[in-house]
Amino acid sequence: MSRVQEVILSSRMNLGETPLFIVSEHDTSLTYFSLLLSNHLLPQHEGYRERALLPYDNFFTSPFLNHLLRHDWDKHTSAELESIISLHLEEGFDTKRLYGLALSIESFQKLKDTELLSRGLVLFIYSDFISVIEIERKVDSKDLLLQLEQHQSILFCNNKLGHLYAKEVIHELSLLLNAQRIDSEKIKLLDFNPSDCAPYHPSYHEVCRAKDTISSKYLRKQSTSFILCLDKEVNLPTLSNYLSSVLLSSNEKTNIILISERGDILRKELPEIFFSELNMQIHSTEPNLSAQFNILIRELPTEWILIDHLYLQAEATKWNALIESSSVTFFGKLGWEHELTEIHLSELLTNENPEYNIGFKKSNFVEIEGFDEHIADKRTYWDLALRLVNRKQQEAWVYTTELAIAKKPELFPEESISNRYIIQKHEALLQHCLNDVLLSIRKDSGLTHSELKEMQHKVSSLNLLLMHSKDELKSLHSLNLELHHRIQYLENNWYQKIIRKVRRIKKIFFKKKSPGTGTLKRIWLAFRFLLSKSGVGILRKVFANFLKHLFLLIEKRPVEITYLDQRKSDGIHNYHNWIINKLDKQKLKEAYQEEEPSIGIHPLISIVMPVYNPPLRYLKEALESVLNQNYLNWQLCIADDHSPNER
Repeated sequence: MSRVQEVILSSRMNLGETPLFIVSEHDTSLTYFSLLLSNHLLPQHEGYRERALLPYDNFFTSPFLNHLLRHDWDKHTSAELESIISLHLEEGFDTKRLYGLALSIESFQKLKDTELLSRGLVLFIYSDFISVIEIERKVDSKDLLLQLEQHQSILFCNNKLGHLYAKEVIHELSLLLNAQRIDSEKIKLLDFNPSDCAPYHPSYHEVCRAKDTISSKYLRKQSTSFILCLDKEVNLPTLSNYLSSVLLSSNEKTNIILISERGDILRKELPEIFFSELNMQIHSTEPNLSAQFNILIRELPTEWILIDHLYLQAEATKWNALIESSSVTFFGKLGWEHELTEIHLSELLTNENPEYNIGFKKSNFVEIEGFDEHIADKRTYWDLALRLVNRKQQEAWVYTTELAIAKKPELFPEESISNRYIIQKHEALLQHCLNDVLLSIRKDSGLTHSELKEMQHKVSSLNLLLMHSKDELKSLHSLNLELHHRIQYLENNWYQKIIRKVRRIKKIFFKKKSPGTGTLKRIWLAFRFLLSKSGVGILRKVFANFLKHLFLLIEKRPVEITYLDQRKSDGIHNYHNWIINKLDKQKLKEAYQEEEPSIGIHPLISIVMPVYNPPLRYLKEALESVLNQNYLNWQLCIADDHSPNER
């Protein structure tokens, strides 16, 4: 606890009784923090009151004071400005409409020799960035540095906390000001636009950082390097948001290594603030990720390494908490809970695998000799996490967050080569943690105790079978080596050497001469083939097929038909004419009308037609064939098996 905080707590400074002066170098920060404290801090013994809070009208400013302190402060002397402010401040405390004042940096400097600021507590908000609009703003750094060193009751807070830790700022100030927190779940973070920012590092910032005890609790203190692999799914806005989180979560310059094939595009399109405030390097992607990571990490002079593919949203607050806790390793997974979970080695072996990113300490990484370069893809994170946790005998941490890209990427198949390699590599570890692994599976799948025992028995049987299979594999391997040695012996034998030399001489002196080259050579080869046995067989089949088709084409085949239902017949008829004559509809109808009176019985004929999604043309033809019958006593029963076509 700082001396300033001790003085504040010992004097029991209360919000609503002692003025709180919010001072900031930039108008955006001043407006945000005045609204943040107005919306979420309330005096201890005061009930919640409905009030429309606006940037120019809240518990730390009014329309008149806002205009006076931001625009007309130079039109008055220090004494006049103090008198005007004091009157409005007293009136605001009496009516409970003011808890303090939001002062621009210029008005704060003008009031330095007055007694007004000594009556309360100053909350000084400093920022490492300045808006392009305010870049021409002039501040007397030397004079301000002296004022900040001499002032006793002043709290410092980095503007970065408003972007990531607004809820924590409210918590700290509620303790220092003896105030109650309200609507904490509705706290909104301060927006950050990297395209509209420029670096801002005046000399008095060193004093601010040295005396800032609030920001030092939350901003990352340990040096960390980020290796970002930009796959094709990651676009420029996603990368910009991620880099913004990294920039806002630390007081120190952070190392950023971008691995991408779009290096020239990134250099042109990324905001300049990232290149000035971060140590940026851009490398091309290599086929073996593990080998590339090993080379890069050995050259990084940092305590922590975070490798990320930017598929998940950046969680800078969780990274800082995990790094400060000195966890052995951590990684993110897809989920909606936004939780931090501690996992054991058995869970890491089964259902909790790093897929999108991984963070670890460099000293531990060096101790286990880095990534396994036999694993070239992202499965190398799983292998590294297993070795880190097993070596350090500590638990890993997992945080859940949402996707930062539009669509979940397809990472790797379940039965990939890397998967099999890692399982074989850590087989002894899996055997050692077998009971814990089975308990973890039981917890996830809801198995009973008897089912778990049965599973353990099956696993033991499979282990025995695996051991026997390995022994057989070893014996087959030794037999294979023996056969290989025998083949080599035979090939090196004097008889085989002589045979090979004879064949080589034969090829040299008894070559088949080529009949020619080009078209003539191809014609000669085709002619030789046709004269061969195979060629003659093919020609015979082609010629026989041709004669068969020719014979069928020119042959006329009369058909003798005997008619039993016709008195007159010529004996020989053409088949085509006969069909036309027999199926003539008009003649058939006339014949039926002649014979119908002699038929005494007309039974009902039922026609059953099951259908399922039939083509309409064929269905229509089927119905017409029934409707066109001459016989009248019939019924058509159509059974439709839920055809999806409504027509």
